[in-house]
Amino acid sequence: MAEFMKLRLRRYPVRAIRFGARTELAAEVLTVDRDELARLVLADPRLASVSVDVAVPGESCRIVHVQDVIQPRAKIEGPGTVFPGFLGSGRTAGSGTTHCLDGMAVVSCGEIADKASSEGPNSLTGPRNRIIDMSGPVAMVSPFSQTLNLVLTYRPAAGMSPQEFEAAMRLGSLRVAERVARASEGRQPAEEETLELTPALGLPRVVYITQLQNDGFLRDTYLYGEVAGAATVPTVLHPNELADGVLVNASISFAAVSTHAFQDNQVVRSLYRRHGKEVDFAGVVVTTRHHLTDAHKGQRAWFAAKLAKQLGAQGAVLSQEGGGNSIVDQMLCCQACEALGIQTTVLTYEMGGSDGTDFPLIYHVPEARAIASTGNREVRVHLPPMERALGGERYLFANTPAVGPYTTHVADIAFAIDLSGFWRLRTWAY
Repeated sequence: MAEFMKLRLRRYPVRAIRFGARTELAAEVLTVDRDELARLVLADPRLASVSVDVAVPGESCRIVHVQDVIQPRAKIEGPGTVFPGFLGSGRTAGSGTTHCLDGMAVVSCGEIADKASSEGPNSLTGPRNRIIDMSGPVAMVSPFSQTLNLVLTYRPAAGMSPQEFEAAMRLGSLRVAERVARASEGRQPAEEETLELTPALGLPRVVYITQLQNDGFLRDTYLYGEVAGAATVPTVLHPNELADGVLVNASISFAAVSTHAFQDNQVVRSLYRRHGKEVDFAGVVVTTRHHLTDAHKGQRAWFAAKLAKQLGAQGAVLSQEGGGNSIVDQMLCCQACEALGIQTTVLTYEMGGSDGTDFPLIYHVPEARAIASTGNREVRVHLPPMERALGGERYLFANTPAVGPYTTHVADIAFAIDLSGFWRLRTWAY
């Protein structure tokens, strides 16, 4: 029987992806049976077709209509499954042995025709462009220009609503991610981590508080297969639960966190590396955001801070996803933590205008004295022509081929403004 909340995470580097007669992993090369994956996905009657392609770093390729990016993982030993609530019961994840394919990602693509599309590219609730360039000057902006990408492009069956289509894409991509990760069964891992929160007495206790997006269709996050909605109270999770995929992205907003970044959350990894040496990692608090009244915002902020205090936290790292409302919620949570004697570091993006000269934060509290910027979402980027495009034929909101040049905000580049510490762009003040 697996020890409770002791997770062995085995990592398998993937250096190349090719298509073949069977899905298998050998000598760091993943061979994928296209037909098998198509059958796996198209067992869902909500889908009419799926295209399975590969995009590699450095090639002249653009991926458009990106819905999510997932790291392939599979539960090999122990209770439950990865992505619980979608691929199995909601049994608590985070124990046993999980295999992970490093250096590659499953990229889910599909064009959702929603009524909010008529509002254009500035719609707060409808679909948005989400683009990955595998080469060129914009490639460095997205973390997933550096991964080998297994790209799934979906088309809905006749009569499917946008909601049914989105749900089918999400489920299909999770199934594919789990299936290709199982190709590592019986193989020797390149690395094995044992993740558990062993006692670390005498070190400062630190928690990670992250706000989940919960604005409705195309702006949601799932926790154990259920929408983490406005009624969800702040909850304590073990960091191992994140590693097993209990948080799944269903948002295509500019500041969403990908499922990949939830699974391989860099704040969690950093705190784990320091656990027992510099800090005592006390756990993860997840809460929601976009609360529409002052009373509700304050209630959730204080509830999250209370849980952190109950965990004995002396310090907290705060991250969030979503738009302006979420920044207010995050700052109120910072304020509540500080009032309880918990020192905070805030991860947030900026809205400093296209030239960076505007005031960067839409809301701020004096208690927020340590802030790490994840980038200015309003910077404009110019996409050059590419030789091929995956995920669709045209940009959203423009009658322009996806292989052609395009000018947009950095927020339209897939997961460029990541609020989980996932990407490598940095800013230095002089």
